[in-house]
Amino acid sequence: MRFRHCLRRAKAVGAGWPNSYLPYYDYPAEFVDLAGRIGPRTDAILDGLDDYYEHFREEAARDEPELRRHRGSKGFGDMALDVVAALSSDAPTEIVVNIPNRGTIDLFDDETVVECFAKLSSDGIERIETPSTPVHLRPLLAQLERYQRRTAEAAISGDFADLCRALATNPLVDDETTAKAMLQRAYAIYGDANIPAQLCPEGGPD
Repeated sequence: MRFRHCLRRAKAVGAGWPNSYLPYYDYPAEFVDLAGRIGPRTDAILDGLDDYYEHFREEAARDEPELRRHRGSKGFGDMALDVVAALSSDAPTEIVVNIPNRGTIDLFDDETVVECFAKLSSDGIERIETPSTPVHLRPLLAQLERYQRRTAEAAISGDFADLCRALATNPLVDDETTAKAMLQRAYAIYGDANIPAQLCPEGGPD
C-alpha cells in the first residue's frame, strides 16, 4: 500500500520517487485501518526477530559468514564501517550521515540533527549544501522536527503531561486527547512503574 501511494505521489509531483514514509502522512486513515485489521507494524517486526537472531548465531559459527536475512538494507552495517574508514583516510569520501545541521538544510536551525550527504576524511566532516526544501514539504518537516525535539525533552523529564504534549505534536496524532488515550493504552499493555496507576485503567482505553 505504501508503494502504491508513492507511485501516485510521484505521478502527481513529477519529481523523482518520494520517500516511502510519506504515505503515512498523506493517507493516515488507511494505515490506521490496516493496523486495526492486521495488527501494528511493530508486532510484525517483533514476530520475526527470533528467526533473525538464530540466523546470526548460525552464521557467526561459520568460517565465512553469509547473511541472507536482514532487516532493512544489508548495507547498513557496511555503511558504519565505511564511515570509520572514511574518517581514517586522507581522501574525502561522500557518505550520508546524521550530523548537526549548521546551515546544511535551509529549513532547520544549526543544532537540529539532519541526515545528509557530507565529505568525510581524516580532516573531519565537510557539509555539502542541499537543495532548497520543496515548499509543499516544509510544513510537514517542520512539524516532525518539533515532534522529535519535544519527544527528546519528554523522555528526559519523564513527565506524563510532557509526553502527551510531545505525542500530540506528531502530525499523525495531532491532539492531546488522542495522545493521552494512546499513552494510557501503551502503559496498560507494556507497563511503566513511573506512571500513576490511575492513568493506566485495566485494559486501557478503546
